[in-house]
Amino acid sequence: MVPMSDLRRGMKVKIVDHWGPGCHQNPDGLMDRWLGKVVTIWGVCDSYAIIEEEADKPIGFAWSPNTIDHIVTDDELLPDTDFDAAPDETFATLFS
Repeated sequence: MVPMSDLRRGMKVKIVDHWGPGCHQNPDGLMDRWLGKVVTIWGVCDSYAIIEEEADKPIGFAWSPNTIDHIVTDDELLPDTDFDAAPDETFATLFS
């Protein structure tokens, strides 16, 4: 859960992986596609947030504090893979 007072427009947040008490999710499952996803805050009110990914829709969903798992840091946005740099000789061939 993330308090609405901690959120600002443009912040990346992760939506919870599973609905729990106080999430107030759509009963028809229309919000389920966002479970576990990283989204961008478009606007914040006292008790809910709107995400940028739905801002162009006529009616977007209200995301309560219990639907937001955490604020995403820049480190989390990087792929979680090992990276080995090419040897200097290989890299140099790109410019010759």
